[in-house]
Amino acid sequence: MPGILPVHMTAIGSARSARELQPYLQAALELKLIVIPPYLTALFSLCDGKNEEIREILRSAIVAEMQHVALIANIQNAIGFSPILSAQNLARGYPARLPLCARNDELGLKKFSPDLFSDAVLALDDTADPARRPPNPAAGDRPHARLGEFYRAIIGKFGELGDSAIIGDPTLQFVDAVSYSERELFRVYDARSAIRALQLISGEGDVTGEMPINADGSARPDRLLQLVRARGTHAIPFDAASIVNIVENSRTYMYASGSSVRAAVDAFNVAYKSILTALNETFNGRPERYEFAVSRMYRLTSLARPIVATDRGDGTFAAPSFEWSE
Repeated sequence: MPGILPVHMTAIGSARSARELQPYLQAALELKLIVIPPYLTALFSLCDGKNEEIREILRSAIVAEMQHVALIANIQNAIGFSPILSAQNLARGYPARLPLCARNDELGLKKFSPDLFSDAVLALDDTADPARRPPNPAAGDRPHARLGEFYRAIIGKFGELGDSAIIGDPTLQFVDAVSYSERELFRVYDARSAIRALQLISGEGDVTGEMPINADGSARPDRLLQLVRARGTHAIPFDAASIVNIVENSRTYMYASGSSVRAAVDAFNVAYKSILTALNETFNGRPERYEFAVSRMYRLTSLARPIVATDRGDGTFAAPSFEWSE
């Protein structure tokens, strides 16, 4: 059953300094970045002019994840630790293991389907899908924490540590007044603002700061959850015939060296690496690099088009692989 391993929850609960929280904030940052390629892949599989409501939901989810990345980076900088957005570590291909989870908890790259989000959205949220059941201790199940519980534990620890945890360079705090309001993306300068940021992240889009985590401990994007719960219904229009049947978990080795599709996949990976590099620079003292990262993110769609239009000859089409490229 997916979830945060108990050993990590124990470590957070026993932490006596912000230094001991840093590995978990870094893991939260990496988790946010790991889920973006599955969203993008699902988006690339939508035929132009079709499934527009789903397209908008996916775009909104990506924007929200980028917002959360920036907030987590601000928290890390506030406690005196540099956020690490290493392309070599984060662009290792898919399926990708979820940080802090069991070895078999992975996300893959797949075409869009409502079922896809029972993996991507619900991976750490057992209560969101009524088909999932809590662990049974009598049967030897180990209770894994939901993502909301993970954030709640860190929030509680910042409440205990107070402002003494905030020792970082305030000039490293990042804001983007063009893309986000000051209620959505803000500087972390004390324990209260760190808690507010974590509440916003765990609430997946709630900007009020009120009741950010569901009472059952779950945390998830509500609009994406609608897609999951719309299976078998028409709550959100879905045209299955307008989805490109892209290959799952695309890797560069699937495409012949020297072929046009291999060149396109390589070019995509170079662009994706440049985004991660620019984001790493952005949150480590070079905020001017954020504009470059955003422009490259938008360019990914045009780079993906010729890839997903390539028939592999086995009933599937090519897809970007989101892998490290030299």
